[in-house]
Amino acid sequence: MLAFMVLIGIVSFSVEYMLNRHTSHQKQEARRMRYLYFIMFQIAMTLILFVTFQLVINRSL
Repeated sequence: MLAFMVLIGIVSFSVEYMLNRHTSHQKQEARRMRYLYFIMFQIAMTLILFVTFQLVINRSL
């Protein structure tokens, strides 16, 4: 579970950093849409990683 939390943290901070770098020169409305996409991506990645970790843990037991 600790590895799962560390992996989620690394993915979320790296994606947010890249998003911030690419949207720093854009208008406010474009930034809001990018952050909406970022939130949807983070939710999807968290669910995918959670399911993957659950499958790995269930097979290893």
